[in-house]
Amino acid sequence: MLKTGLALALLALGGACTTAPSNVLGVNYHFASTSSEVKTLGATADTDITALEATYEFLPILQNANIAVSYLRREDEQTNLPGNPTVESDIVRAQLRFYFQLLERVIWYVGPGIGYAFAVDPSPQIPGVEYDGSLYYDAEIGVKWYLLDRLGLSGLLNYSFIDVKGDGATPDSDLEGITFGAGVFIDF
Repeated sequence: MLKTGLALALLALGGACTTAPSNVLGVNYHFASTSSEVKTLGATADTDITALEATYEFLPILQNANIAVSYLRREDEQTNLPGNPTVESDIVRAQLRFYFQLLERVIWYVGPGIGYAFAVDPSPQIPGVEYDGSLYYDAEIGVKWYLLDRLGLSGLLNYSFIDVKGDGATPDSDLEGITFGAGVFIDF
């Protein structure tokens, strides 16, 4: 995670700073994943990650930085196990986003995030398998393209890691992966 954060910070140095949005509501769908997996008791299974994300950006803390608070509904489908069992997570997350100008109507950002997966459930439900809430970490590179003065399209590349804690006899698991996403936003 430290290496990812350092790489994103170095990448951020390559762009011209721009004023961070101060009141933006957006919706993104994480539709493709790569290099994603779940690790339980030393065994690794490949997963496909999908997620629906609602984000509100506010609180500019520097000229080019703001806070983005998100709710994510994420599904990690285990693709190489019979029946493709899924782990479903409800996550709240805060990101510190640094903004840079790319083109006249296009800005991009880089942001580390931390959150909490307050509901992590296997589907189909497996008797005796329960998870407690879990810490969520991510790093994201995104782009916003203003089509109109206040409305636009967004895209993202996200690396995330969930440290899932088992409850009772359920073993701990790690869910991690890289997702691509797209969405829309409105800048109030």
